[in-house]
Amino acid sequence: MADVDAAWELLAAALGRRRDSQEVAGVVALLGLAGKQPAVSVPGAGRAGDDASVFTEFKPDGISLGFAASGDGVLALSCVWCYAGGVDGYRACSHPLFRQFDVTAKELVEKLGEPQRKGGGHAVPIWVEYTRFRGLPVSVTVEFVTTQWDDCESPVKTVSFVSSK
Repeated sequence: MADVDAAWELLAAALGRRRDSQEVAGVVALLGLAGKQPAVSVPGAGRAGDDASVFTEFKPDGISLGFAASGDGVLALSCVWCYAGGVDGYRACSHPLFRQFDVTAKELVEKLGEPQRKGGGHAVPIWVEYTRFRGLPVSVTVEFVTTQWDDCESPVKTVSFVSSK
């Protein structure tokens, strides 16, 4: 459990930091991405919930790092996305930060309680957001496969981590 706690603190410290910072390098190492070439580095695709300018995608690892331009034009880590297998060409993320969310919609709410925000439905996949997760300045948004709120057995599609500072 101490390793997971340390991982959360490292992630919280890295969000909002420059792409070349020691904190971001620590998160890259923590996620097992150090020394790996990203599959793709693409301009922001307007993903809901973040303002990233560039996504560095590690599809075989199920992870995408989003970087947004800060006030001085320098790219800073704005979000970390973890994917379930088979989503948008990503393999399943196996890191413990993601695996703790790899449950059904019902199990997630039973485990973490009611989210602070939720949305989606009808034609849009449902999602829930937990702000200041674990008392840290990190918001966690969990998107499910389903578009129906009554589908409580829906698996997770993606989990994103953003700063809530």
